[in-house]
Amino acid sequence: MAELKIKDFKPSTCGKYQAAKVKKGHALYGELRKYPNGMSIYWAFRKPDEVFVELDAWAIDTETVSVMKSRRVTHIGILVTNGDQYLTRIETITDKTKGAIVLNYSAHTGARGKLGARQWYLPRSAFAQTLAPPEGTLSLMKIRGRR
Repeated sequence: MAELKIKDFKPSTCGKYQAAKVKKGHALYGELRKYPNGMSIYWAFRKPDEVFVELDAWAIDTETVSVMKSRRVTHIGILVTNGDQYLTRIETITDKTKGAIVLNYSAHTGARGKLGARQWYLPRSAFAQTLAPPEGTLSLMKIRGRR
């Protein structure tokens, strides 16, 4: 299985932070950002329909959480393609009193043949949220018709 890799930090185009891409194999998982005030945030990239509906939660690989803790990352965030943003402290991702749970899908093979992973699931209510206008979200969601 591919290893999680963090590229070198480069100044952002807006100049407000330094960013390093986080990849696993050829897949871009997210971006690690260092801000001038000392805060470091791992931003995971997601689509609106990638929320785990049964728990109304976002998922982050346990491996990714461990790597970010070892790099002294202070926060974990979710950047959704529609403009929604979710942010929480890294300790909250693994805090079972806040509703965090671990589910192991490492033996599961998805529709595209990809293997699952062991992941932390944290309810969206445990994140500070900035939501985008609903029109953008609906246009980006893949809604399948009934057969």
